[in-house]
Amino acid sequence: MSTFNGWTIVPLPASPSSPKSIEWALADTVGASRNPFSVGQQQTYNWASSAIRASVSYPPMPNAQALPWIVFLMSLQGIANVFSIGDPLNVGPQNLSASGGTVTGSGQTGYTLITTSSGLTPGDWFSLGLRLYRVMSVSGGILTIWPNIRESPADGTDLVIVNCTGLFRLTKNVRQYTVDENRMYQFTFEIEEAL
Repeated sequence: MSTFNGWTIVPLPASPSSPKSIEWALADTVGASRNPFSVGQQQTYNWASSAIRASVSYPPMPNAQALPWIVFLMSLQGIANVFSIGDPLNVGPQNLSASGGTVTGSGQTGYTLITTSSGLTPGDWFSLGLRLYRVMSVSGGILTIWPNIRESPADGTDLVIVNCTGLFRLTKNVRQYTVDENRMYQFTFEIEEAL
């Protein structure tokens, strides 16, 4: 198994190849303070930090198909290890002639990325290394993205725009699964970006 930042990357089982459902959660870190001496006046501070979270459910599966999933969950060792997953409904850009291009300039941080990409549209996913991002707006090759850049990419780093994935981990150490009266297994687990 490969590693990243000291974390072991556990491969997802091959079957089923995509979840039954993913409930995405978009989290931003914004603080707020309400003034008790004025009518509802509030001051906010945006810490410019965001994270992708999700609840992933797989379709019912028989014992032989479920065993690799049980081993996968055990191999994650709770929140200790990570895995790579993407959006199974959006495996490529909306514009079929879009090109990912490369990062232009090093030292980029925040929610803006300068690239040589073309044809990407708001809502498209892309990967930079092992990180998953979504395009919010496009102005030439300048992309406004979400979440914020995780590790500043090197100049010339490729943007992957097809079958994009990012590194995630479980949100808690306890893993559960259900076996019903028909001996079918069901798996649902909560995940968040590995940061």
